[in-house]
Amino acid sequence: MEPTILPVWPDPVPGFDPEAGPMPMLEVYPVPARETRTPVMVVCPGGGYGGHADHEGRGLVGWLHGLGVAVAVVKYRVYPYRAPWPCLDVQRALRLVRSRGTEWSVDSQQVFLMGFSAGGHAAAWASLQMPVERLLKDEVDSLPTRPDGLILGYPVITGGEHRHAGSFTNLLGEKESEETRLSLSIEHLVHEQAPPTFLWHTAEDKGVPVENSLLLASA
Repeated sequence: MEPTILPVWPDPVPGFDPEAGPMPMLEVYPVPARETRTPVMVVCPGGGYGGHADHEGRGLVGWLHGLGVAVAVVKYRVYPYRAPWPCLDVQRALRLVRSRGTEWSVDSQQVFLMGFSAGGHAAAWASLQMPVERLLKDEVDSLPTRPDGLILGYPVITGGEHRHAGSFTNLLGEKESEETRLSLSIEHLVHEQAPPTFLWHTAEDKGVPVENSLLLASA
């Protein structure tokens, strides 16, 4: 099915540079022919903060629709954009989905977030990082950013010894410091209000070491 595609932010988009790449977008796939509101899974595809893997976004729609779950795929900003834009884009997307519950027949109290690889980092970051300030003073920006549940597949988590170097370089730049990397290590952001989280990873993963998930689980 063809999605409803809309910008994550209203114009003018905060921090947007047309020469740096497309503006952040949201692809929405409501569950067809449902008379009641459904849960919705907001999905952050991976791509090493350099792109978006289609099979980790659009490729999940059929499976999730079969479970009665609507889907909203976030095309958050990636390189050459740097931190904090991916996090802010995902947080705004969560708020936007909640604001459109009636229009898309989704339950605004059942908004879940899923991320893969670097998209898992973006999803966990957006879930655990308390918004410092509202970039916009509109009604959408007043809604909560905490998802009702978080699912992470082989996520990039740590900026320490077991980091996925390419993701952190794209996110922070080639002159990244250890201090900055560790400040964006998800295992250091865990707090008591963290959403219920399901983690999965394989021990054989050669790209993102399984220690990433083990560090978050331990935290």
